Parts: sequence; C-alpha cells; structure tokens
Amino acid sequence: MLGTSDHEIINNAPTWGRRGALYAYLNANERSRAALEENPEFFEDQEHMDRVEAVQDIVRGFFGNGATLYVTHRAGWGKPFTAVKVHKPSFPNVKPDEKQRRYLKPLEDLGVKPVFSKQTNSYLYRVY
Repeated sequence: MLGTSDHEIINNAPTWGRRGALYAYLNANERSRAALEENPEFFEDQEHMDRVEAVQDIVRGFFGNGATLYVTHRAGWGKPFTAVKVHKPSFPNVKPDEKQRRYLKPLEDLGVKPVFSKQTNSYLYRVY
C-alpha cells in the first residue's frame, strides 16, 4: 500500500493546524484498521486489491509521481470500500478529450467516480 510518513502528513496539514492534522491522520488509521478487521474477506479479495491498484495507477499516471496518494479502508454505511485520495492535485494542462481518455474513462470502466473535497482540497476515489 502506498503511504506517506506521519511527519509529512502533519507538516503538510490544511489550515486547521497540525494538531487537527494529527488527529485526522490517527482517526483515519484507526477507522481503516477497524474496517479491515470487520471485513477481511472484502479487503483481501484479489479482484478488489487489483482494482485499488488500477485506480492508483490511473491517478498517479494522470497527476504524475509528485501526487500525494493515501489509501485507507472504510466500513462505509453497510458497504465497505477502499478510499484512494490524492491531496492537493495539480491537473496537467491537457485537452478535455485527453483528460477523458487518460483519466475519467478508465476510472469509469472500474466503476469509480472522482469526488472533490473542497475542505481538504483533494480528490477521493471510492473502490467498492
């Protein structure tokens, strides 16, 4: 799984400060751990893991290797999913048809839709 060090997360915190960033990070880790414990058969399914990896490859391929990706597991509201998050994405300067071909269509083929979070300036991709 792709990860980022605690130090980087805390020091690259949004405007609500480092303590808030630390809490959010620890909370996300705890929720991810709990989801894994509750749904091991889902998260350990090879097909699911392949889809998560494919989403990471699409996102990394579009935003470049400089994109900060986080991967966490969620129990959801009765339906578990893996969340792939790209923090502070910098969209490449590409034509709309290229964006569709390289980014949106491959995600759509996997049943994944990008969701923008204005609060954290990030995109979230839920892999069910």
